[in-house]
Amino acid sequence: MYVFVDFYGMFFIYRSPHGEKAKKLPERTNEVTGIYANGCVEVATEFCVSSVNLWSKMQETQGW
Repeated sequence: MYVFVDFYGMFFIYRSPHGEKAKKLPERTNEVTGIYANGCVEVATEFCVSSVNLWSKMQETQGW
């Protein structure tokens, strides 16, 4: 449960639909980033939009 106070001092209680998992930081590993990047390319292809997969290009560089 999260409690917010807005600009006017009113309290709002918000319960995340994702439960306790929403409070944890997302995994920011190279593997997860690659999955996200590939997903972005798939969506761009589906909508006929040009895209550049920078993650794949960075993986070609040694020591990155």
